[in-house]
Amino acid sequence: MARLTALASAGVLLFAGAARGQDDGLGDLEAEKSAIVAEGKRLEEDAEKINGMDDRLDRDRPAVERAEANLNRTFDSVDGAQRRQNSKVGDFNSQCYGQLPEPQYSRCVYWKQDLDREQVDLDRRWDGFEGEKKAFIKQRDDFNGLVESRNTMAGEWTVRKQQHQQRVANFEARQSRYLQKLKQGAKDNCASYSTPEAQAHCLQRYWDGAR
Repeated sequence: MARLTALASAGVLLFAGAARGQDDGLGDLEAEKSAIVAEGKRLEEDAEKINGMDDRLDRDRPAVERAEANLNRTFDSVDGAQRRQNSKVGDFNSQCYGQLPEPQYSRCVYWKQDLDREQVDLDRRWDGFEGEKKAFIKQRDDFNGLVESRNTMAGEWTVRKQQHQQRVANFEARQSRYLQKLKQGAKDNCASYSTPEAQAHCLQRYWDGAR
């Protein structure tokens, strides 16, 4: 599975604050930035969780596949033995039917005893197969449950990431408009100074306050 990556946009939010009290929108922008950074961190943490689930699935998948292959081999072995046993029972039924003279009767008695012992052994093998099957089903269901949880979490994460990226884009647009307004305000406020040097000094003090 493709690994989820940290959000590149989380490092873009380098907002240079403005001088306190110059614009009522600054507080909202800073609050929005904090919320975006916090959500970005949560997304990165959840991406790590999902990647951890992927790592576990990669580790567990071969074991599940081996267990399934072993179960199929066990079934083929026991089922094949049962088919051979059923064939023997068919031969027995065809040869040991009705009233039989000696020594055929005695041979059939011993034959029946052998068949019964073989069937008891086969029943134990079937019980072993059922136990192996039960263990495999639990192993498979646990694995599939993790796959489902991972896919659900990854789907939700993808939606959240898209929403986060849109929120970042909206924030950057607001920040750009705010900075443009701030620059224009600085020019307007310093325009009354009579010399370029005085205006430059005014602008410098203005941006020093922003820092």
